[in-house]
Amino acid sequence: MKVHRSPGKTIGLAVLSLLMTALLAALSFAGYQKEGVNGVSVVLGLLGVLFLVAFIAFLRKAFDRRPVMDFADEGLLVTEVAPQRIGWGDVAVRAFQVHRQPFIELQITPAAAARLTISRMTRLNNKALGKSNDYLTFSVSGLDHPVEQILSELQERAQAVRQG
Repeated sequence: MKVHRSPGKTIGLAVLSLLMTALLAALSFAGYQKEGVNGVSVVLGLLGVLFLVAFIAFLRKAFDRRPVMDFADEGLLVTEVAPQRIGWGDVAVRAFQVHRQPFIELQITPAAAARLTISRMTRLNNKALGKSNDYLTFSVSGLDHPVEQILSELQERAQAVRQG
């Protein structure tokens, strides 16, 4: 099974980012014209730039047709976590939500963690969550398969390897 991003949802997020960019630019420009350079107009302008960067990132991801998750007999590939596959015998799985956003957390063996080139974003997530690199946490919102199906597939494959 291969799991991709939902282009419609990703383009929707890109459009929202672009709208926020336009709104913040207008507010920043209006504040600049009224009062000149001040802290508020600078902060609004910087937030607009942040949303512009988000727009570009969402747009790139919307047209990226590589799978986000690739389930194979050799293991699981989660491209946003690491470029290497994680063997099914090296993983335990759980799902959780933060502010109604679904996440999946893979707990992997220390040996498997040592073999992976873990992405910078995953390392930052782990740091923010107070987790070691034996945990790989990633969002599953905006994908073309429901979180329940992804979680079920992960658990079934990991369980099948453990039972031999």
